[in-house]
Amino acid sequence: MTDRPFASLSARATGRTLSATRFGVLGNGVLHLPNCEPVKVPVPSSVDDVPALVAAYGLKTLWVHQEAMEAMGLPTFEERRELGMAQTRAAKGLAEDQPVKPPGAMNPVAHAWAIPGAGSPVAELHPAGLTAWMTLVLADENARDSRVTVAVPAYEHRFDKAKQPGRGGWGGAETPEVLLDALMVYLMSTLHGTQARPKVVPYFQGPNQTGEDMAGGKGRTEVLCQAVRKGAVPPAAQGLRMVPLMVPQLWHRDPTEAERAAGWLHRYDKTAAWLGAYGPTKLGIGEPTHGGEGTPFDKAMAGYWRLADVPGTGLPGHPRFQFREMPEGGYWLPTPSVDLLMEQYPEWSPKVLESWHWENSRAALSGMYKLLSTSRNRIVAAMQDGRPGAKWAKQVHGRIYQSFRGYLSRSEHKTDHATGGDWAKDVYFRPDWAHMLIAAATANLYRGLVRFAKEDGRLPLSVYVDAATYVSDAADPMAAKPASMGIGTGGREWSIEGQAPMPEILEILDAPEHKTGAHGALDQHLSERGE
Repeated sequence: MTDRPFASLSARATGRTLSATRFGVLGNGVLHLPNCEPVKVPVPSSVDDVPALVAAYGLKTLWVHQEAMEAMGLPTFEERRELGMAQTRAAKGLAEDQPVKPPGAMNPVAHAWAIPGAGSPVAELHPAGLTAWMTLVLADENARDSRVTVAVPAYEHRFDKAKQPGRGGWGGAETPEVLLDALMVYLMSTLHGTQARPKVVPYFQGPNQTGEDMAGGKGRTEVLCQAVRKGAVPPAAQGLRMVPLMVPQLWHRDPTEAERAAGWLHRYDKTAAWLGAYGPTKLGIGEPTHGGEGTPFDKAMAGYWRLADVPGTGLPGHPRFQFREMPEGGYWLPTPSVDLLMEQYPEWSPKVLESWHWENSRAALSGMYKLLSTSRNRIVAAMQDGRPGAKWAKQVHGRIYQSFRGYLSRSEHKTDHATGGDWAKDVYFRPDWAHMLIAAATANLYRGLVRFAKEDGRLPLSVYVDAATYVSDAADPMAAKPASMGIGTGGREWSIEGQAPMPEILEILDAPEHKTGAHGALDQHLSERGE
């Protein structure tokens, strides 16, 4: 069956967009191409065999499904892991039983398959070893492409899910056909531009590199902030050590007697909770202003504010606000947290002792949000249409924006490989942005919980990141939810994430060794029943 939108894109595309459509998935002796019948091909027994295969079918990227790996002579995920650790021990002169860090998806592991032979059509391989994403620099200067890619999703563990066996994301696709469908669904979900000049954001190398492309690429020089790069903004440099999340991501309370008498515990997960923060959250552009005592707080400005006092720890029955008093006095808070405090305590006004704020602040990732939001809606629609690869495309999509926030808050920015100095193209080293985003996301989650309390009289029993538990006498989760809670796939809706009889939950909760509240008790209950 022809995917007509994909065929239309391939017919209209030029340049980088056309290159993004030129991929195939290799099974065990069979090549699967978009909108084509499968083709029998010899599997590449080394990197030397790849250029001829991709040239024969006009491919830019060759994806290797796990069913092809044995025939190709590639190690499994576990074998590559053990091989990489053995190489690390040998390089460090350690004994075989000494623990070492296993190789990541992009840490090269030396292997015969990945070593170009004498007279090879491959001039270089980057990175120089087996990784999840290998770039082949071709020796033939007249070839259609100077570089082609071999992607091995079986080596990519960054999409794995704790409650899901095997790989997640691309590596979870059961068959080459499903992986091909996942790649097609994902690419079409990113389609934008005009009819005459369509554009896409293909998956590239890993979730963080794809996130950079979603955010606008490395050419966004306005994203650079020298003060942050040099560690001159203490709250940004020290992060959560100095400025803890005011709304905690892990919280639980003891159930009341009335709640203990309820029939059921239900868990609901906020749909795409962190994605929503990318759109409206104000982020600092350029260099910050260091304000002193008496600086007026302005919620339109991204930044950090050291306040003389805080009005309280939030509403009863809700996650307890967290603060850290500074030795010099006061409490550092990011803009979204101060804004939430002012909402919850309308009689209180912040008294600023010191600030690091950006007078030039704007929703700098709103373009990324629009791309990701549209992409997500299209992937969800593909799932509803029964596309077999859409589930895996959705896992990849979610990981991109979740991982990118962490990528913004790395401990240090990248350095130039040649000089060891600052690498200016690493524009997305912005721990302050990451802090504003997570503060905004957790504040929005708190607002939702408060709405359920005020409108529906329902209090959460626990919060775990973007999920909340509620007790009810109703076994049906739709009947048990707070009345104003919407269930669905939209950005402001929630999904049903499990339930259990309250008496069975209490057996776990009441055990002296149990420390993780209702969320942990529900996890344990479901795990014991294989759910």
